[in-house]
Amino acid sequence: MTERLPTSSTYGAEEVLEDALRGGFSDSVLITMNAYQRAEADPAQRSAYDKAVLGTLYYHNWFTGRKSECPTQISSCSRFFLSHAFWVGIAGMGQDPAQLRDRALSVSLTPAEVLAFDEAAATQNALYTYGSMPREVVQRLSANWTNECDIKGNLIIGVSVLSTADHPVPCPSDLRYQEVERVVPRLMPASAYTQSWFFVFYYDLRPFVQAEAAFSIVTTVFICVILCIASIMFTSTANALVLAPVEKMMRKVEAIRSNPLAATKLADDEFQREERERRKKAEQSKSRWKQLKDPGALCRPLAGGGRPAYLLDFFMICACPQSASIKALDPSGGFFQSFYIDGRKFNPEFRQIVSSSRMVINFMLAGKLLQDPKLVEIGRHGLEYIEKVHYIPAKQSYAFTVRNHKPEDMVEQAYGYAFILAAHAAARAAGAPWLKNMYSASCGTARRSVRRFQVAKDNADVGRVFDLLERKFWLPDKGAYLDTISAEGVVDNSYRGQNSNMHMCEALIAAYEATKETRYLDRAEVLAETFAAHLGQKESQNGSHRIESSRKLAAKGGGLPIVVHWVPSQGLVDPAGRGAGCLRVALDCIRIRGGGFVWEHYDVNFEIDWASWIPQHLALFASDAPSTQEYNKNDPTNIYRPWGFQPGHQIEWAKNLLNIYRHRPKFWMVNRAKELFDGAWELSWDECHGGLVYGFGPDRKWCDSEKYFWVQGESIATASLLYEATKDPKYIEKYVCLWQYCWKHWVDHEHGGWLCFKMSRSNERTNDEKAMCDQVQSLVTRERVLLAEAIAGGKCDYHTLVSCVEALRPFK
Repeated sequence: MTERLPTSSTYGAEEVLEDALRGGFSDSVLITMNAYQRAEADPAQRSAYDKAVLGTLYYHNWFTGRKSECPTQISSCSRFFLSHAFWVGIAGMGQDPAQLRDRALSVSLTPAEVLAFDEAAATQNALYTYGSMPREVVQRLSANWTNECDIKGNLIIGVSVLSTADHPVPCPSDLRYQEVERVVPRLMPASAYTQSWFFVFYYDLRPFVQAEAAFSIVTTVFICVILCIASIMFTSTANALVLAPVEKMMRKVEAIRSNPLAATKLADDEFQREERERRKKAEQSKSRWKQLKDPGALCRPLAGGGRPAYLLDFFMICACPQSASIKALDPSGGFFQSFYIDGRKFNPEFRQIVSSSRMVINFMLAGKLLQDPKLVEIGRHGLEYIEKVHYIPAKQSYAFTVRNHKPEDMVEQAYGYAFILAAHAAARAAGAPWLKNMYSASCGTARRSVRRFQVAKDNADVGRVFDLLERKFWLPDKGAYLDTISAEGVVDNSYRGQNSNMHMCEALIAAYEATKETRYLDRAEVLAETFAAHLGQKESQNGSHRIESSRKLAAKGGGLPIVVHWVPSQGLVDPAGRGAGCLRVALDCIRIRGGGFVWEHYDVNFEIDWASWIPQHLALFASDAPSTQEYNKNDPTNIYRPWGFQPGHQIEWAKNLLNIYRHRPKFWMVNRAKELFDGAWELSWDECHGGLVYGFGPDRKWCDSEKYFWVQGESIATASLLYEATKDPKYIEKYVCLWQYCWKHWVDHEHGGWLCFKMSRSNERTNDEKAMCDQVQSLVTRERVLLAEAIAGGKCDYHTLVSCVEALRPFK
């Protein structure tokens, strides 16, 4: 039996043996000396032996163990044990009974020592108290050991403390086997155990057995209850899933057999039942939507009793002139674009076209929504700077960056031009005549006025920028825009990307909404089909699947995971030389069956690199798979061109599809938007810390687990638009979930807006800058270095503010 620590009973037996040996009780002495003679020979040693025996009996005092409390209130005692000593004596397997009786007389306890020990135990004052024994028991211990017992044919002689009339247990064998335990010294020689005599103690285990039996009963009852509950649940499930449907089917079969015309009525009843359930679910969803229709209810629980946060309120935080425009407005032209969280500026001389355009959009949208002409005038100030400083009439191009109000970087990026188009569209939308007759809460100033305000008189500026895009960037045969044109006017054919096309699609939708010219919506739909639509699949004549080249690029990114088909093909020879008729691999790595994602980077022919994700043992069959360099694979955190799949970009494409669907409803758009949003959410939502991570690879594993502000903002808007299009309550749940997460970790409750550009996975801020302007890793061109300088301004509150506007649509 394994023991964690030696027991007190074993230690007591060892102590008795040691004192007996110190007392000179060798075999020869025990034969010739009686108790009195031994005490006369060496009283001190005999006293130690007597105290050792009595100490073991009293430490495990049977009578104290049966009392309701210990002798003193602050002490512990044997009542806390579940076993107590009740018999002490000697045994000898190889001893003659007569010799064993003589030895029992010689080791009997001294009466004076017994009386003295009991009196001391009665008045003991210690943390552990022995307690006294009854007088008759003390007298029994003082007498010679003459109580003989037979244990499995072996004679033992000693004394029992339970030999009185109240507890008649004179021998250990009077108790059941499991109620008694024998303890012998373990430090004695082996020869003493088999050939001579040895001390033996017996302990009463009845309290332990009773407690164990009670626990066993409780365990049995608990198991029975669990089995009953499990049986009831299993029976209920079996009835609902198996027996009830079978019985229902049998009743229908019996009814039809009795009356074949009853089949018509049964079908009609089933249809009406389904319709009632559908209407019931719709009413429940409508009721739930009414409860959530107040945007303020969505985030109040997180406000901690303070100022409620709702969409329009947050919009005011971002757009109020006193909190944003005064600090951002540069009287000498344009906007300051780089700020710390507390509003302090840095890098004030630098301007980037993306930032300049986005800030124009922000003020135009804020002015239109809040009907505040001052905000629109600030937006016009920024738009004028774009046309007078960024735009170079001689080259008919816009400078990507400006320093000290002079063009610096003349590389033309379709990404930047997309926001120029969007800025002019926002100006046109804000410049359309609108009536202002309301109580304005803008920055706490109450004004009531009726006026007309005109920024863009017609659609000319929107059309001019669109025409520039047509001449410089549009690729009709690809159904997409190219990305970069050098300062010398040379097209960069080393790269094509979806990011610029995604924002171009967004800008074209805004242009249509501002001008109502269908050419912009037509072009937006072409981009959506190119990058987000499904790819058809065809089958070649020999029966094996082939890769179909198409401009529907989302399907090329939809090979997640790669699907491998094994098809029999005659006349083909295995490269390993195993002969004809072997199984050949046909790669279908760009096929999509729902949930395909939009890849980020392409070559000049808009092809993706899937070669490195084909298993090694299948690579020899992949000769017809596209192979290009894996762009930025070692730089998944790149700000503008990250490697892998971007959950934020999948969700932005879903938003674009829903905004096109609003004007030109096509069933596939909503379905595709759901696929992109649901798939991105499933793979990127952080169950541990909340929020959506930045990127994942074709293996569906995160390649960047940090959290970026724009990903959360765009997801809020898309979730609300998906609910508007589908009425599915799960999108409101995700909307609320994201708002609560952002309210807790991202919204700057002190200064307004959102805190920073990105956080760690555990939502920890890494610096005090409003937007991340660290040096971008793996910069290989001068243009990208300039992009790195402008990150802070380029990532202004555009995504979050525009997302608020989009999210307000279903809350009308």
